[in-house]
Amino acid sequence: MPDLTPDQVRAEARAFAMMRASDDTTETRRILEDATVLRRRYAPALGMTPQDLAGELVGWLACHVGSVIPNRETYVEAAARDDLCRVLGVPVPSEIGQARDAALACLVELTGVPKEELGPSLWHLRRARYIALREEFLETADEATLRAVIDGRGGR
Repeated sequence: MPDLTPDQVRAEARAFAMMRASDDTTETRRILEDATVLRRRYAPALGMTPQDLAGELVGWLACHVGSVIPNRETYVEAAARDDLCRVLGVPVPSEIGQARDAALACLVELTGVPKEELGPSLWHLRRARYIALREEFLETADEATLRAVIDGRGGR
């Protein structure tokens, strides 16, 4: 990994672990140990085995278990709701933006990865939640609401 310090590599590895983390420590460790990016990029750059790095990352996650997963989930949910509001043409409630920004700030502080890099790296989680919210909206909205959105009167 050219031009990255060990601290920057470790920060990227933490961000990767944060995105893959679950409540099941054993499963998280297995996912991390099997991850190609960890085996081919992060571990060699740090002079570690993939198993040792996975152990370090699981330990880091355990120390921050009360912050990492809840803030990741808050960010993903708020960002997906923001996306849905924008697509529907309705104003984004300020509390959604505030929740998104606060959660992202916490994740930036925990991982050490700049906001400009961390937000886009969470995109696949955000996108999956947006698709689920959109499907839920389409399944539950009444005809008048759907017609207003289709006609461009989504609440503006």
